[in-house]
Amino acid sequence: MVFYLVIRTKGDGSMNDTTPERLLLRPTEAAEVLGVGNSKIYELIAEGVIPTVQVGRRLRIPLEALRNWIRQETGKGGTHDVSEDAPKG
Repeated sequence: MVFYLVIRTKGDGSMNDTTPERLLLRPTEAAEVLGVGNSKIYELIAEGVIPTVQVGRRLRIPLEALRNWIRQETGKGGTHDVSEDAPKG
């Protein structure tokens, strides 16, 4: 089961582009969005840092909760080090 909310608009503000935005992400998708490895996202989930919901037997991360967590971490200078899985170069 996948939930969608249509909220995207074209760059000009018109509602012609109705591409659905997913409300729930798989942990691997959240890791990709954040630019971290899968092990890091599961670590953050296990620590209770990133909230999740259970849909049947599947674990999902609410997109809005992920955005709120990013805002919170940005506001306090990022106390959770998610850089260890970032590409080194």
